[in-house]
Amino acid sequence: MKKTILITGANGGVAQHLSSLLKENYNLRYLTRNKKKENEFEWDLVNKKLDIRALQGVNHIIHLAGAGIADKRWSQERKKVILSSRIESAQLLLESLKKHSLHIDSFISASAVGYYGMKTSDKIYNEMDKPGDDFLSDVCIQWEQAADNFLLENVADRVAKVRLGVVLSDSPKGVMEIIKKTIKYYVGANLGSGKQYMPWIHIDDLCNIFKEAVINTEISGTYNAVAPEPTTNKGFTHLLADMMDKPLIMPNIPGFLIKLALGESAGMILEGSRVSCDKLLQSGYKFKYPQLREALQSLL
Repeated sequence: MKKTILITGANGGVAQHLSSLLKENYNLRYLTRNKKKENEFEWDLVNKKLDIRALQGVNHIIHLAGAGIADKRWSQERKKVILSSRIESAQLLLESLKKHSLHIDSFISASAVGYYGMKTSDKIYNEMDKPGDDFLSDVCIQWEQAADNFLLENVADRVAKVRLGVVLSDSPKGVMEIIKKTIKYYVGANLGSGKQYMPWIHIDDLCNIFKEAVINTEISGTYNAVAPEPTTNKGFTHLLADMMDKPLIMPNIPGFLIKLALGESAGMILEGSRVSCDKLLQSGYKFKYPQLREALQSLL
């Protein structure tokens, strides 16, 4: 008998890619604001309501819901949306399960390497390192605490938190496609110094990691979902331009211009440190795309 997985953030690129990977072996359900399909169920974060049928008989929840971090400037109102869409959605799931005395095998939540802070250094961060002290760090801290509550309140047997790096995919709104377009029209350039590290992961590997977190009961706690090969913004941009056979004729885009355009959120692209995936490798996971060139080639 197939087990049932509930996925939040159904309209996101990761959820859609993950669904294609899981649909053969699992019954899939989705929480969405506007139900369109039979296996979709509505929820309303503002009024703290959800269709309880979404949770009945569910074995695993994969929590991907969250407003886009880079979609808009970080006004105080936008920051509240970014935070609440992640934390309050997890709290609604938890309270609904408790209210109806439902128990799940695992709660698997997305998080981000932004946990370590928007800063550039040669330090290689692992899951035991302390968080940073900026807005993204605070979001990740509360995001992961909301996930841990499923274990603390004995609602889930196991909790896993997957800290995402920059996801490489062919999504029209993804980082990969945006950089490809700038290179195609001869305006590609390093951002700021170009020396900031860019922890990355191919979407195939990311979705395989989520699948592994469902299957492997030994996977619990926090894992950095980044590829083994590190790169900088300069290294990434130049490799992609070379593979596209397009010259980079523009000088670096000064950091102050990016800050003027994006405000506080500019730190996401102007800063970046190396992040270790050793814990993931030690769990037995084998990357499909451990090297950047092969990852990029699969998406060109």
